[in-house]
Amino acid sequence: MASRPPYHYYMLMEINWQIIDQSGARVGAKDDARRKWRERRSVPPSWQIRIVEDLRAKGVPISFADFERALKATPSSEAAA
Repeated sequence: MASRPPYHYYMLMEINWQIIDQSGARVGAKDDARRKWRERRSVPPSWQIRIVEDLRAKGVPISFADFERALKATPSSEAAA
């Protein structure tokens, strides 16, 4: 099992589409679904819950409000890279 970066690392990390996409993949969202999320700049609430829980389990201090801000503020093309 890989060790986690120190807690302060996550405090400096900005939640963006790439992180949302990676977490979505970890919790079982299919590629097509995640692509639609990026195109629509929206993630269904049931997936938001799973992603936030996944990130929190990894030590990322994220709230649902943080998640919503990331969806609106980050260009969706960022995750396509």
